Amino acid sequence: MEQGRSLSNIEIDNHFRKWPYATLYGGTFSKDRLPKGGPAGKCYIINIQSFDEGDRQGTHWVALCDVAIPDANEDYCIFYDPYSVAPPDLVLDFMSKSDLPTIRTIDEHQPIDSTACGWYCIRVLEGILSSTPYDEIFDGILRDEDYIYNEESVRKLKLNK
Repeated sequence: MEQGRSLSNIEIDNHFRKWPYATLYGGTFSKDRLPKGGPAGKCYIINIQSFDEGDRQGTHWVALCDVAIPDANEDYCIFYDPYSVAPPDLVLDFMSKSDLPTIRTIDEHQPIDSTACGWYCIRVLEGILSSTPYDEIFDGILRDEDYIYNEESVRKLKLNK
């Protein structure tokens, strides 16, 4: 990862299209453009800026995973924000349509001056979809408020092209 480089929706979508679990990826969306039917057993990366707000460049990526995987992890519709902010109401409404119980992570992984939120979301979704235990993802691969370690961890990621 280039130091401090943010990701576009095109880069994120291209990465997941070439990933082993591509069929479980629902896409990138602005919070106000999420699919009407709910998460439907897919993972998403969501920009918390509405589509028509500002310069349409987006402000911050978060992840949502609504996939039941036959592994040791409990099945949830999981909301992940690298800053540990609660989901916006539009995302909560989207999550409420899941068949799984909904939860959100509370660990703060990303430093406030970082623009690597898309990388954090990719790292978390890849961990969940590859059946990595939750505690290993959220307390090993990434660590609560250990910003230097976390930035180094996501810097090691390579995008599928």
